[in-house]
Amino acid sequence: MSDAPPVERAGEDAESEKKPAADAASPPPPPQQQQPHASVAKTSLKFYHSLGFTGGSPSEPHGHGRNIVDHISDDGIVYLAGKHVAVYSYESQKTHRFVLKHPKTSRIVAFCVSANRRYIALSEVLHPEPSGGIQVSVYNFSTASKVRELGKGRFPSNQEGMQPPVVALDFSRDNKYLATVTDPPDPYIYLWQLDKQRLAGMAEVHHRISQISVSPWAHWELCTTGTSFLRLWRAQGNQLRAHDPLARHPTEYRFTCHSWFDSDKLVVGTAEGVILVFDNQELKRTIADAHGPGRGISCLHSVSRGFVSGGDEGILALFERSFDSDYFNRFKLMTTPERVSGPDGTARVIDVTISPGEESVVCCYDNNEVAQIDLNLVESIEEGDRVDKHNAFKRLPIGFHNDVITGIDVCVQRSVIVTASLDRHVRLWNFLKKRVEVDKKFDDDALSVALHPSGLLLAVGFRYKLCVFVVLTNDLMLCHEFPGIKQCREVKFSHGGQYFAAIGNPWCRISVFNTYTFQPLTSKENPGGVPLTGHSAAVQSIWWSHSDQMLISAGSEGAIYEWKVTCGKRNEANESVTKNVMYHCVRYDDDSQTLAALGTYKPGADRSDGKSRIETNLRTFRFQTDYPPKTAQKVLSTPIKLPTCHNAVLEKSHRQPRVARTCPMAISSLAQTLFVGTSEGSLLLFEWPPTDDGGETPQPYSHMEVHQGEISFVVLSLDERHLFTVGEDRCLYMFDVDVIVDGRPVARKPFPYASFESIALISQNDFDERARIIAELKSTNEELTRRQEAELLRLEEEHRVMLKKVDEETELELQNMRQEMERSVAEAQQAKVQAQERETKDAEAHMKAAEELEALHTRKVEAMQQKQKLLQAEKNDLTLRYENKLHKLQAEIRNERKGMDQQKKELEQRLSSDLEQLRAEIRETDRDINGMIDMTIQDYMTELEGGPGVEGLHEKWKAILLAKESQSSQMRTNTALFKTRREKHDKEIEELENQIDAKKEQERLLAQKAHEHMKTNEALKSEISQRNETISASERKILDLKKQAAELEKLRYVLTFKFAELRKEVAPKEEKIRDMGEAIQHMDLKLEGKGTERNTLERTLAEKDEQISSLMQELGAKRRKLEDKQRGTDQMLRDLTSLIATMDPQVVEEGARKLVENYSLKQEEGAVVASESLNTAEFARQRQYIRSELASVGKAARSAEGHLRKDNQSKTEENVTLVAEINELRAEKKQLSQRHQATDSLLKELQAQLQRAIAASTMNSQQSPSRPFSAPPAASSSGRVPAAAKLHASQEQPAKGLAGRSPAKGKLVKGSTRSLKELSDMNPQKLAAIVVQVEQTNSCIRQQGEEISRLKAYVKQLLQGAEEAAGEVTTSRFPAVDGSQNSATMRPLT
Repeated sequence: MSDAPPVERAGEDAESEKKPAADAASPPPPPQQQQPHASVAKTSLKFYHSLGFTGGSPSEPHGHGRNIVDHISDDGIVYLAGKHVAVYSYESQKTHRFVLKHPKTSRIVAFCVSANRRYIALSEVLHPEPSGGIQVSVYNFSTASKVRELGKGRFPSNQEGMQPPVVALDFSRDNKYLATVTDPPDPYIYLWQLDKQRLAGMAEVHHRISQISVSPWAHWELCTTGTSFLRLWRAQGNQLRAHDPLARHPTEYRFTCHSWFDSDKLVVGTAEGVILVFDNQELKRTIADAHGPGRGISCLHSVSRGFVSGGDEGILALFERSFDSDYFNRFKLMTTPERVSGPDGTARVIDVTISPGEESVVCCYDNNEVAQIDLNLVESIEEGDRVDKHNAFKRLPIGFHNDVITGIDVCVQRSVIVTASLDRHVRLWNFLKKRVEVDKKFDDDALSVALHPSGLLLAVGFRYKLCVFVVLTNDLMLCHEFPGIKQCREVKFSHGGQYFAAIGNPWCRISVFNTYTFQPLTSKENPGGVPLTGHSAAVQSIWWSHSDQMLISAGSEGAIYEWKVTCGKRNEANESVTKNVMYHCVRYDDDSQTLAALGTYKPGADRSDGKSRIETNLRTFRFQTDYPPKTAQKVLSTPIKLPTCHNAVLEKSHRQPRVARTCPMAISSLAQTLFVGTSEGSLLLFEWPPTDDGGETPQPYSHMEVHQGEISFVVLSLDERHLFTVGEDRCLYMFDVDVIVDGRPVARKPFPYASFESIALISQNDFDERARIIAELKSTNEELTRRQEAELLRLEEEHRVMLKKVDEETELELQNMRQEMERSVAEAQQAKVQAQERETKDAEAHMKAAEELEALHTRKVEAMQQKQKLLQAEKNDLTLRYENKLHKLQAEIRNERKGMDQQKKELEQRLSSDLEQLRAEIRETDRDINGMIDMTIQDYMTELEGGPGVEGLHEKWKAILLAKESQSSQMRTNTALFKTRREKHDKEIEELENQIDAKKEQERLLAQKAHEHMKTNEALKSEISQRNETISASERKILDLKKQAAELEKLRYVLTFKFAELRKEVAPKEEKIRDMGEAIQHMDLKLEGKGTERNTLERTLAEKDEQISSLMQELGAKRRKLEDKQRGTDQMLRDLTSLIATMDPQVVEEGARKLVENYSLKQEEGAVVASESLNTAEFARQRQYIRSELASVGKAARSAEGHLRKDNQSKTEENVTLVAEINELRAEKKQLSQRHQATDSLLKELQAQLQRAIAASTMNSQQSPSRPFSAPPAASSSGRVPAAAKLHASQEQPAKGLAGRSPAKGKLVKGSTRSLKELSDMNPQKLAAIVVQVEQTNSCIRQQGEEISRLKAYVKQLLQGAEEAAGEVTTSRFPAVDGSQNSATMRPLT
């Protein structure tokens, strides 16, 4: 959109505002934009960084409860800095970007960020202030476009025609609604619907409101807090209805902040340190002394788990939600470190904001500091500890001073800027690295400050002295004091750093000192070092020339003087005195020999219009460099009138004596620009040097609005690439300065700050202390090393002792294990015998228990059947009684209903007859009255015509009237009686109707109960039917099982016969398996012998390898010895050759003697060395051999021990497995034997039953031959079905199964012979299937017999192998191979 404000990132261009600020009283016309010459340089300023934050106005720098800082991302925060909005990224990039205000906007008062972090709403005051009006603008962060605008026409004006600014705002969660509050004297609350740009509701209040918020879960609910004002609001129509949640709890609190937790809960903080918790607009809990006694609450912010609160003394508290009556419990209470809150801890947390991911919290303090706390590390901090523990606290490099800035200076060689303030702090800030180098607090106010060009010395002017400090790495060390210079408001080092000048009380004198001797500057003309005197009033500003020979000063009396420092004299040719002007800043440019002075008219000076007015003027002068000068000084241009803010607060500050000086001016020779700061917070850019244009007033070619309030200081760095401005809003702005020539930026070489950054000073005391600490650490390290070595030796000795002890214990344990194994074998055999006996007993007990269980089951089934019959009879009885009672109740209800209907009819008839009678009487009375009226008329007419007199007629009618009145009264009495009777009848009818309704209700209840009883009856019937079905199914199943048992019993003889045949076939196979096992055992013994031989051969090969290596070593030693002898021989030949070459006999003799001595000594030494080397080699070889032997022995011992342990473990596991398999086989054998016995018994019983059945059928056929078969027999008293019902074989089976058996005699059993018929009619396919099943059973029995024989052989082998292994372990020392072979031999063959 066209109304979008420019958004500038650090390092990007920003559009400078071309129109200067208008004067409030008489706005001047727009300046004429001069077209510069092509060679004239222009300057472009880019916002780079800022320090400090503001709350919206100079009088309220911290917002007084308003939103000061907020998150727009997980590591990005937004806040107001000067007249613009700053966005800072504190984690990833650590850079600034700025949302610049609109040119029509005078200042930004407040802001708020939407819930989705996409939009920001700004409360703006428009030009000209205060009559320009207000507006609220909503911008999109990503596109920097204006989305909505609530103009000044939408806000009402007060009686004076002015609109109070909006001081608090808040978005709804869906970003469709915005709540705003205006400032007194006419505070209003507005709720705006942004998507339609209409007012959704408003209300007038009579208290100052500091915070407003929209409920995140209902946009029609608001909350506002003021000093003594807490209200909840609900939008109804176009109005906002207020509700006081403390109406039932009258208390006197000073409310400071609030925060919504969820849709029903609200948390409110007070200045008394009390936190109020509301739920559904009712006070539920009061948390007293939430931060401790006497500590107030300043800010609150909700999170998912609770809320965070901040307050007095830098306290930060975390509260967690509890799902009980307490609602919230305090989780952590933390304090701010001293480097932020000060030694006395007076800093107060005024605002907190939580990142969207709830990983960090950013806190703002009332001392203009900002800090970030990592919530992930908070749990490791103990209650009441400082936040900087465990690296949870980080001070952000965007904080600044908390009071008026009194001085600022930039270093020449280092990227350091120093500031001083009335908060008694002096800070050195690295503007390229964006960090605070030194932060020093003093006991006195710092009135001025100056930094040496090297950055190693710092001069600070205090109230009672001037001090020079040495700048250390992280501190300031006092170097020298000047107690004679008091109230020093200006101090400045020369460009070379050898001098510095200071202005003290009296302020009309300038003192110049030598930087290295700290003595006043002396010369032949000024041997005593007398201060420079000449000003009649206080000197406000001084400036050094580039040669450091001249000093320019400007005073409040309107005088500008140039001093020659070496002689202490004033250059009268280059001086200027202007009346009614008070200069407070002077700057001199050596390149153009031009001076610029900034001053104001004195208060109360006479003006041509007869008014007293403050005006700020800028004057420029051309100085002469010749000394003495040849020509007089020349004024280049007329005074430039600068914009002045006529705010009452600023005018008052100008009239009173100023505590801090201001120097809002800087000159850039390279950019040919003069930077001037105004009292309105604007930065003006003029062409430099100014030209003499015939008296025309120069106009600025660029205008930027930066600060809220007056700009106090404007300074440039040495390379003129960075510009710094400081304002009354306690903020510092840093700009990148680009030179534009012919529309293109000029490339400039940056100053090499990095080459000087490595230079740092450290005091000798600190150096000695660190050296002492290093020496202590070294000695401690040596002591620890000695202790560690001694501890290692002790541990080695303990290890050797322990190893020896372990070996002994292992040997003892092996012996114990052998004894235990022998004892276990004996116990196993004994346990085997006991297990067999116990198995027999258990089998008998099991059979007995099975019989008892079967009898018990039969008895239970009979009892259940009897119980079921009783329940069935009881159910039928209950059903019958219930139906009889129901019929009886229904008959009574019908009779009562008939009687009530009859009474109702009689009553209605009686009432209708009475009503007819009354109607007849009324008709008769009407006829009488009408007849009487007719008679009266006739009599009256007769009297008029000539009858008796009027008096007689009067008497007559009087008597008639009396009679009629008596009759009428009688009728009224009858009517009253009738009404009474009718009311009585109505009441009776109503009572009868009520009784009828009660009867109907009772009938309905009875019907409902009957319906419920019917449902219960149906459920009981369904349950009974289900139980009957279950019983019948169980009976069918029992019958089927008994039939299957009978069929299996019929096959017993076949199975027995085949089992006997299979046993005969298995016997020779068992003998064959036994022979094969013995052969395998013999082969295992042979394999063991082969393994022993292999180990012996390996050991022999290792010894041969060692011998070969030792021989190779001896051969190498002899080869080296031979080479040494060869070299010695060659050397001796060369020496002899050189000796013979000389002709002098004496020399030859002397040389021969020396050769003999030398070579004899070498031979002896060689022999000694050779013998020693041979001894050493032999010793090393013997040691190596012993070590290898020990290693091999130890390895063999360990392997043998491991094999033995594994062998014992495997044997134990195999024994356990065998025992389990044996137990399973025994169980199977037991089951087979039980089945065999059961089959025999059942077969005998079937034979007996068959004979009895045949006898019974024969007898029945003889007695009644034509009688049909009867029903199947029921279960006997014992619960068993007769055996005849179980028999399913044909009658031909006795030829196979019953051949040779005599019929058994016994008791005859009555019943049917249908089972015999089934046996005769059995299907041949079913018989074939039974035969196949029998064959499969025989094969399973045969396989089980083979498995039993195999397991018996395997157990026997195991026992033999265990005995042999035990014998070998006792006789041999290293049974590793034998043990492994034994274990391999004893594995079962699967």
